[in-house]
Amino acid sequence: MGGPADPADRIRQALHLAQIGRASAAVPMLRRLLAEDPDDVEALRALAHCLHRTGRYDQMLAVAEQAAVLAPADPAVHRQRATALLELGGTRAALDAATEARRLDPSDFRNEVTLAQALLAAGGTARIVAASAAAERARRLAPHEPVAHLVAGDALRRMADFRGARQAYRTALALDPEDADTLHRLGAVDADRGRALRSSALLGDTLRAAPHDPDVLRTATSAARRAWWLLTDAATVPLVAGVVVAAAGRDRVAGTVGVLLGVAAAGAFLRWRLRRLAAATRTLIRRNLLRPAFAFAVLRLAAVTLSGLLIVVDPALRAVATPLTTIPVLLLMLRVRNRFAAEFSFLLRRCWFRLRVRWAGA
Repeated sequence: MGGPADPADRIRQALHLAQIGRASAAVPMLRRLLAEDPDDVEALRALAHCLHRTGRYDQMLAVAEQAAVLAPADPAVHRQRATALLELGGTRAALDAATEARRLDPSDFRNEVTLAQALLAAGGTARIVAASAAAERARRLAPHEPVAHLVAGDALRRMADFRGARQAYRTALALDPEDADTLHRLGAVDADRGRALRSSALLGDTLRAAPHDPDVLRTATSAARRAWWLLTDAATVPLVAGVVVAAAGRDRVAGTVGVLLGVAAAGAFLRWRLRRLAAATRTLIRRNLLRPAFAFAVLRLAAVTLSGLLIVVDPALRAVATPLTTIPVLLLMLRVRNRFAAEFSFLLRRCWFRLRVRWAGA
């Protein structure tokens, strides 16, 4: 029986440390073990795993390459090579390594997941279709593994199948409810599509789960900006109606009432709708209000309000007031057109990929 110094026990201890979030402490343990036996493939694999956990991808690649020389028929070392290469941007080499890992063991769902990730990183219609097929094989091999559903959702999202991607992410989340990465992806499905209001709650949950993740903060901030623009788009409508009343009114009282009603309606709408956003989204909007991307949305409302007030003060100022209303209205129309154009492009992309999937299966 092996004692505390038994290599297998030391490897298990190191992997346990990595599992509980102490991979940095496991790395020197494994390096000492490899100093005693540089050809221990199990120790090399464990070290590569711990280096991955600590984000030292260049070192992980060197260790995985060493293991691949010692055990070229081991699919795990090729899978680790592919993972490190993907992190380092070596997409073509990563795809070769992932393909080799799957060739050596097509029954391991992890090889399918890594292959799908490499294919998605490589991009292109044929590779994305192949990635979706690899992800589906991973789901069949391991239906209870969240990562299999996660990569399937990634592939479906690239194919503009947002409903399918959402279902895949929700399945992954049901299997691991505390995974911030899955929450992030689920919220990003709607955020990237421009449906920022719908994604607000999920991204708020993600921020609470991973408050220091830069990718999560970037996605949540972008969604907050889009939500703010959508809300101010809607608030522009009653303001424009107030300006129309001011322009059509024959006396200052009617014009003033019209403008004030428009301002009151816009303010009431914004207060009501902001309360329905996630607290994290409201915080991001307040925090970024002075940034141009956020502030310009408010300036539209101010410009329309000023336009109405100028008309009330003196109808002769309409020449000055008209651009203050016309430009925000034109911008609103342009944004609506872009929204429809984006949805149409997603529809075309979705149909194209469905056809390619059918051709691939024929």
